[in-house]
Amino acid sequence: LPPRLSGPGVWPSGRTRKERKPAGSHLRVRGVSVGSTQARNAALKAFIADTNWSSSPLKDFFSTSWSRRALLGPRKFSSSSRSNLGTAGTGTTTLNGTGSGSIGGTLQITTSAVVFNSVTLTTVGAITVSAQNAVDINAGSINSGTATVSISANQDNSGTESFTMASGTSIATTSAATPAISIRVNNTGGTGGASLAQLSASGEGYVNVVGGASGGAITDSNAGTVNITAATATLLAATGIGTSADALDTSVTDLSATNSTSGDIVISEANALTIVSPGISTSGGNGNISVTLVGNAALAIQADITAHGTGTVTLTMAGGTVTQSSGSNITADGLLLSGNGTYPLSETTTDVNNLAASV
Repeated sequence: LPPRLSGPGVWPSGRTRKERKPAGSHLRVRGVSVGSTQARNAALKAFIADTNWSSSPLKDFFSTSWSRRALLGPRKFSSSSRSNLGTAGTGTTTLNGTGSGSIGGTLQITTSAVVFNSVTLTTVGAITVSAQNAVDINAGSINSGTATVSISANQDNSGTESFTMASGTSIATTSAATPAISIRVNNTGGTGGASLAQLSASGEGYVNVVGGASGGAITDSNAGTVNITAATATLLAATGIGTSADALDTSVTDLSATNSTSGDIVISEANALTIVSPGISTSGGNGNISVTLVGNAALAIQADITAHGTGTVTLTMAGGTVTQSSGSNITADGLLLSGNGTYPLSETTTDVNNLAASV
């Protein structure tokens, strides 16, 4: 490679960078302009290897293995304002955290697949991750301060690649944006799902989880610990939201949930809950709906609850009262009222073939 510039825009030979600029694709790395893909990648590798990251908040950010960085195209790094892993490659981008420091701006990653092996990954700006395949959070926590978090997996819309959080991991923000945290898997194809540990949008935060628009489920990866903490949560899946063996645990004020193809919707809520538009529904596979309030709190039904086909709706209370707003219908083959609660439901807005109660 040519030597670095000795003056602004001038090569030691006296030519300007513009005159030395090769035809076609190019990338400037500290004043060096290179042409071919092989030369571009070699120059970028040398740049990262030669850079002293010890004083940068990104010092622990990169995997020690070059192959796992998956930097196969143009990338830009700036510790002062933004970290950007640009165009999608074919490998896996592995993030090992930022030690005790933080990224002083936004984090943007567009790549083939992403693995977070962080002790702590903290930013003061928005976090945006888009992967053609899987996104795995294997350890630690991700915190964007007052900014938003958006993570998209399986964006090539094929295969079963998913968004997966290991038990004990977390994503947190205090943003009041709509949404403050967005998790999306698949768009028009693919059957990947979303396995959730802890998502926390404290305050007035809004959490949106699409665990498989075309196919896939939203499941619980931390068995019993709250999965979603927010003011509002909107959930969309194709093959189930929670399961009868392991409910999705929430601590939210407002909730809506839709499951399109097969499987059930099973929610366990820690506090009072309001079901809001578009309601809670299964639209395939005779899917059941179960909503349990763990505490002695109220359930307000302000939107429709609809179970497909021979599906059953189960409402389980621990002492609170269920209220049903005018025009909010419960439609199912069966309705089971369970636990120690008060259920003054309206017969004009409750359309079921079978009604049962159990304490």
